[in-house]
Amino acid sequence: MRLAGRISIAVLAAFLAASIAHASAKKVKKADLPEEVRKTAERESSGARVVAYWQDDADGTTIYEVDLKVQGHDKGVLIDSDGGVIAIQEEVAWDDLAPGVQEGIRDLARGGKIGRAHSVSQGGDVVGYGAEVERDGETIQVEVGPDGRPRSGAASSDGDEGDPVDIRFATIVST
Repeated sequence: MRLAGRISIAVLAAFLAASIAHASAKKVKKADLPEEVRKTAERESSGARVVAYWQDDADGTTIYEVDLKVQGHDKGVLIDSDGGVIAIQEEVAWDDLAPGVQEGIRDLARGGKIGRAHSVSQGGDVVGYGAEVERDGETIQVEVGPDGRPRSGAASSDGDEGDPVDIRFATIVST
């Protein structure tokens, strides 16, 4: 698999893992952000309402997240400690998804109730889509690529996984 593909998979997996639970992340104030991170957060939040700032320290690497409300939908921006945008997750209306992406998500949902969907972008390009799925009393995340095919390393609703993916933040920051 090409390096760019592996990086995109790691970004998607890490971003979705971070967005599912802020378990290890701590909420911070804008004033607590390093200057470069604060500048990026301000630029990325232009025209939006900031919901929260988060800091996650994993494997000696610090990642920041800015949660936003933009024209009624959710958006999250992952920022590295130097102020670089790692990835952007943005809520997407189901009807705005390509038919192949919808089909891929339905396949992975395996009869579960599909909730909110989102895109994940890196470097201005969409690298994947995800959705919350409720099934058997649990909420899981399913992930597909821009072509609607399951993401390698993305957990499907039956617990199977594709190729192993290192979802540690350090993996994506080193790119």
